[in-house]
Amino acid sequence: MSATETPAAAEVIRVGQLEIRYVQEASDTCRMGCFELTVPPGSNVPPPHSHSGNEELVYVIEGTLRYTVGDVTRDLRPGDAMATPRGVVHGFSNPHAT
Repeated sequence: MSATETPAAAEVIRVGQLEIRYVQEASDTCRMGCFELTVPPGSNVPPPHSHSGNEELVYVIEGTLRYTVGDVTRDLRPGDAMATPRGVVHGFSNPHAT
């Protein structure tokens, strides 16, 4: 499989109520990773954190995700995106009904 191909059925990783499915992992040959993250309403989430080695882009497919980058917090809905520069503290939650 090349770095641009996606596995047909990737394993779902469960951490508490969160579900993560890697679509493409970052590597030496492919610096951009991609994963799907399901954040049920009211679930426990990781504390605000940063990544020194990569940027992040969050894109919402369904429901509403509260996303904070630095001192900016937005409620993202389907079709909304928000970028996190390398090294900037960010966090997320789903305090909504969906």
